[in-house]
Amino acid sequence: MLKLTVLMLAAALPSASDPAPDGVPALPLRLAPAAAPPPAPATPPAPAPPSAPRPAFGNDERRAEAAFDTLHLRDGTLLTGQVAFEDETRLLLRVKSKETWIDRVSVEHVDSRVRNLDELLDRLDDLGPPGRRSVEGLLELARFAEHGRLPGEARILAAMALVSDPLSSDAGAAAGAVLKKKRWELSFGDRRQRLDKLLQAERPWKERVRIDSAHFRLNTNMSLDQALHVAIDLERQHRAFYDMFGRDLTLLDPHEVMVVNLHADEKSFPQPGSGRNSYFDPLDRIARALVERPPWRRRIAHELTRQLLFYTTRRAINAKGRAPLWADTGLAEAMSRGISGPLGAARFDPSAVDRSLYRLHARASRPYKLERVIVFEQLDLSGHQDQLLKYAQCYTLVQFMLYGGDDGLRRAFIQTLRDAWEGKSGPTRFKKNVGLDVDDLSEQWFAYVVASAGP
Repeated sequence: MLKLTVLMLAAALPSASDPAPDGVPALPLRLAPAAAPPPAPATPPAPAPPSAPRPAFGNDERRAEAAFDTLHLRDGTLLTGQVAFEDETRLLLRVKSKETWIDRVSVEHVDSRVRNLDELLDRLDDLGPPGRRSVEGLLELARFAEHGRLPGEARILAAMALVSDPLSSDAGAAAGAVLKKKRWELSFGDRRQRLDKLLQAERPWKERVRIDSAHFRLNTNMSLDQALHVAIDLERQHRAFYDMFGRDLTLLDPHEVMVVNLHADEKSFPQPGSGRNSYFDPLDRIARALVERPPWRRRIAHELTRQLLFYTTRRAINAKGRAPLWADTGLAEAMSRGISGPLGAARFDPSAVDRSLYRLHARASRPYKLERVIVFEQLDLSGHQDQLLKYAQCYTLVQFMLYGGDDGLRRAFIQTLRDAWEGKSGPTRFKKNVGLDVDDLSEQWFAYVVASAGP
C-alpha cells in the first residue's frame, strides 16, 4: 500500500500572484484552447466578448500546489517541497526553512520545476533563433510550460507568439488579449494597454511592465518584445551559472524571487551617486541597469551574477558568509564578458577571454599587487581612481584561478569560495588553499596575463 508522507510548504514558491515590492501589477496571460483561424484575415478576428483573464492555474490554491516539486522514493513515500540542489549522489529538499539531504539511491523519480525549465529552454532553442520561431511552436511550448508548473514562462511564450503574429487568433486567445477597435490590448492588473504602445522602445517608468519567470521578477519600461526575450535570458544565465559552479560549490536554488529593474531611459534610472549605469543593491536586493545604450546586456549579466552570488550566500538559509569582493567582481566580469548570441538566445562562457582587460592589466605602469587585490573592499571599486584597472585585475585573477591550466589553482579557488560560504573568508585562508608562496603565485598570474593579452 502506498505510503504518503506529504511535506507541505507554508509559503509556496514565488508565483506571479505575489505582490510586487514596488506595487507593479503582473502581466496576466492565459492559455486557452486554440480557435480555428479564419482564412487570411486582413485584420485580427473579433474574439468572443472579453472576460477577465484567469490565472494560469485557476485559483491560488491550485497555483500553490503546482509550485511543489515531488520526490517519489523507492519505499513508496511521496515527498513534496522545493528541490534546491541535485547531483549524482544526493538531493536537497527544502520545506519552509527546513532543508533535508536525501540520498539519490533512495529516490525513484524526481519531478521538479528546474528540470522542466531546463527542458523548456532546450526546446526553445530547437524552435530556431528569435524572430524565426513559429507561432504554433511557441504556443505548444507555452502549453508545456503551463503543465510543467512554469506559469511565468507560459505567459512569456504566449506573449511572444502574439508579438510575432498579431493577426493570430490563437496567440491572442493564449495571451488573454482583448480586441478593441481592431487593436489588441493586454491587461496589466487593472490596466490594459495597447500592444502597439507596449512595443514602443521607451515608455514612462510608471507604465513599466512586470514579467515573472521561475526565478526572477523583471520590471522594465523597455519595449515588450525586448523585455520578453530579456526575461528568457535571465533564466538562461541562472542555468549557466549553476551549470558552471553549482555542483562544485553546492549552490542551492534561491528560495526567493530575485528582482531585476531595467530602465530604458536615464531619467527613470536611480543613479547610485558613483555615476555607474548598473548596480546591485544588497539592501533592497534589486539588480538595476540602464539599458538605454550598449553594452546594456553586459551590464545586466554583471549585476545578475552579483545578485546570484548574494542569494546563494548571504541571503541563503543558514548563511554564514559571503564571497570575497575580488572573487565576486571577477566572476561577474567573467560572466558578462562571456555573453554571446542574440537577445533571447544568450550563451554564457566565463572562460572566454576579453583581451582588452588583459592588455589593461599587462600594460599598467603600476598594477596592484596580489596581496592588495585579495583584500579589495567596496570603496576600492566604487572610487574613480584606477577603477577599470581594479575590475580588470579581479577579472584576470579569477580567470587565472579557474582556467590558467592548473587544476590545483581551480580547486584552491573553489575551496576559497566554500570557506567564504562558511564565514571563513580572508587572505590567510586564500594563501593556505593555494599552497604557494605569494610571490610565486604573483609571477605565475602576471605571466598568464601577458600571454593572454596578445600583441
